[in-house]
Amino acid sequence: MYEGMRIRRFCEIIERHCTVFILERALKEHFDQQLAQVAIGNNLAEIAFRLVVAYEARLAELAAAIGEVQPNPELREAFARLLEPLPGIKNPGRRVHETLLVSADPPEAFIDRTSLRQYLVEASREHAGYHALSLHGSPASGKTFSWQLIQAVAQEQEARAAYLDLSEGYLPGDEGLHEVCESIAMLLDLDVDGLRRQVLADNPRAEKVALKFALWLEPALRSMPRPVWLGLDGLSAPTTCVGVTGFLVPHLLKRAAAQALPGLFLILLGYDARTVRQARGRILHEQVEGLSRADVEGYVRECVARSSCAKTEAETAALVQRIVKDAQWPYDYEAMLAISREAGLVAKELLP
Repeated sequence: MYEGMRIRRFCEIIERHCTVFILERALKEHFDQQLAQVAIGNNLAEIAFRLVVAYEARLAELAAAIGEVQPNPELREAFARLLEPLPGIKNPGRRVHETLLVSADPPEAFIDRTSLRQYLVEASREHAGYHALSLHGSPASGKTFSWQLIQAVAQEQEARAAYLDLSEGYLPGDEGLHEVCESIAMLLDLDVDGLRRQVLADNPRAEKVALKFALWLEPALRSMPRPVWLGLDGLSAPTTCVGVTGFLVPHLLKRAAAQALPGLFLILLGYDARTVRQARGRILHEQVEGLSRADVEGYVRECVARSSCAKTEAETAALVQRIVKDAQWPYDYEAMLAISREAGLVAKELLP
C-alpha cells in the first residue's frame, strides 16, 4: 500500500468517525499541541488532510491518540487494518521492479510499465547521477497509479517515499504557493517555522518564493537521515497552483541538477521535466500511455509462465476477463485500481 493511498484512507477514516473537537482533544492531550498549529482549514476534509500530512511519520501515534479520545471499535479496527506492516514481496529472489505482486491487503499488482521499471532501475544505480523522474501523459493515463511501483522501489532502496497531491486543497495565486511550500516542509519533517521566517516572511511573490524555497531546502535536507523520493502529483491538473509549475518545480529541478539538493529524488507526476533545459541530462522522463487490456493479458501470461499451474488459452483468457470485468477502456483511476486488486488476487493464486 503506497503512502499516498495510506494518507488518503487515513483521512477518510477521520472524516467518517471524527469531529474537529475530537481531533483538537487528541492533539492537546497526547501531543500537547494545538490543532490550528498544524491543520488550519475550513472543513473537516481539509483539516484531516493537513493533520495527517503533518504527522505522516507518526501515524500510528496519531491513530492511538484519536482512538483514546473516540473509543469507537469500528474506528480502532479501521486504523489497525490500515497501519498493519506491509508484508514481504512475493518472489523474494527478484528485485521489486521485476515483481508481479505486492502482498498487501487487498493485494495490488504491478502491471506493465516496462519503460518505467527500467527507469527506476537506472535511478537506483549507485552514482547514477539522476535527480528526477517525470511522467507526463493525458488524463487517466496512469500517472498517479505509477506511484504504487515507484514507492515500492524507493522502499527497496531504503529511501523515504513522500507523496503530495497538489491538484486540490490549495489557494490560487501566491498564497497557494506559500501553502505548498509549507506542506512539503511538513511532509519532510523540516523546520516549518524557519521556513516561514526565512522564505515566506512579508508575503513575497511566487517567483521569489520558489527560488528562496529551493535555496532553503539545501541545508534543510542535510539533516535527513536517509534519501527522500518526493512525489509531486497533479501537476497537469487545471486546479494546480500556477506558481508550482511555473516557478517552484523549475527551480527545484535546476537546483537538483546542480547537485545542490542532497539526498532528494524528485518524482513529478503530470509534468515534462525536459522543458527545463538545465535539468535534461539529470532527469528521466516517460510519456505515459494508459493501461490497456493487452497490458493485462501480458501480465496474466507472465503470471502463468512463472507458476507451476499450466493454463490453456481459454483459461488464460478467462483470467484476463475476470480481472478486467466490465471496465471500459480508457480506464480511469478507479478502474485501474480495481484491475490492480483483482490482478493481485490472480497472482496470489498462481504464484508460489
